[in-house]
Amino acid sequence: MPRVAIWIALMNAAPASAETIHLRPLSWLYTDDPQTLALGIPDVLSPSQDPADPTLMPRVPSQVRLRALDETAVNNSSWSSVSRQGQLDANYRFGETTPHDVWLAATVRGYSSNHHSKGDDDIEITQNATEQGISVAIQPRPNFTLGGGYVHDRNDTQFQYGVAADIFDSGRVSFRHYPLRTDLDARFRVDDRTADLNIASDSEVDQIGVQYEVFNTATIAFRSDLLKRLNFSGDVTLRAFEDWALVTSWSKDESEVTGRIGIDGTDSGALAGTVLNENKAIAVRYQWSRGTVLLGAASRRLDLAAVGNVEDNTLQDFWTYLLPGKRYFNARYGLRSTERFIAVSHRQSERLELRAGVQHADVTYTSDFQHWTTLPYFPLSKFDLSRSTDSESATVIGLSLGFRYATPQWEVSYAAAGSASPKAALRRHHGGNVQVIQFVWRLS
Repeated sequence: MPRVAIWIALMNAAPASAETIHLRPLSWLYTDDPQTLALGIPDVLSPSQDPADPTLMPRVPSQVRLRALDETAVNNSSWSSVSRQGQLDANYRFGETTPHDVWLAATVRGYSSNHHSKGDDDIEITQNATEQGISVAIQPRPNFTLGGGYVHDRNDTQFQYGVAADIFDSGRVSFRHYPLRTDLDARFRVDDRTADLNIASDSEVDQIGVQYEVFNTATIAFRSDLLKRLNFSGDVTLRAFEDWALVTSWSKDESEVTGRIGIDGTDSGALAGTVLNENKAIAVRYQWSRGTVLLGAASRRLDLAAVGNVEDNTLQDFWTYLLPGKRYFNARYGLRSTERFIAVSHRQSERLELRAGVQHADVTYTSDFQHWTTLPYFPLSKFDLSRSTDSESATVIGLSLGFRYATPQWEVSYAAAGSASPKAALRRHHGGNVQVIQFVWRLS
């Protein structure tokens, strides 16, 4: 049981608007966007352009885009992870035959993940999901955008809508309502017995955003959830000189999760908890006529806290060494990292651009897991209390490479990144790689 929660903490489930949260271990360091992945910079540095926001559709040209990702992560022979995902989306503008500009977008996404751990318990976490969505945006006035749409995931359909207005020629105010979902299925085995864990979270987000440019020297953006005021993100860009800029960004998100525990196909228990994800980044950017250099640092924090219980009639058959009685547990897991990075992009010609980046990160993992049973008529008692704690640190070095080749009609982008932990090489091997390829066909 505790090792399942460890896996959940180590999987950075980065939320995406109106999408199933997908599991990718290396998403802690790398995004699935080829432009950002090739540089190896954290995605928190560019959070403003959410591709799922229907009010941003007018900023995307009429095009068809195909993206594919493949990721492999390993830790010696104790665990391995393989993740694949694909995405196809299209955006088209109707302007000549309609009284107002209208944008129509369609998206299809697919995820497949398998995480396997071998040790005292045989743990397997799998996720297979497909999503389809359609969004529509209209501009009744040049500075005013309305948008909405739906996303169908598994057997559920969820809707989103938004409105945005440009103000004072240099500012933007927006409101967006969208659902946020988490789905995770985990299974682990002891001999011929199996235990299943399903975690789900469904929440509604009412996000207000403000973006403003101050005297052509600073751009400030801020987004906050009106329903959960502690969930927010923002970024600031200061342009002190013509070629130099200071970029800083931050985000914080806290969500509640619930879950069911099953043993050998029998519903046996439940859990409830919270997940806190906090990111900060700062970078200095230098631009010249043929490229860009970024030098910066970032910090990340992921905390998981959960409480729950498991019925004794199924638990006793699964773990025979436990004393009779309903089992209660309390779990806390944390992941921290401090990262330094340098990224370079260079335009070889009008069509070809090369990108590269180097990352250095210090990662610390902590865990605290307790489980016990209660004495009859003493519900607050803790009998047969068992507690396990763990803490581990590692240094991770990463390298990213990629290119973008563009013509007026189409473009192709490719990025690959790899990471390893050299300090742990003598006793275990940490590492992995991720690669993304993207094709874009322009329709106008």
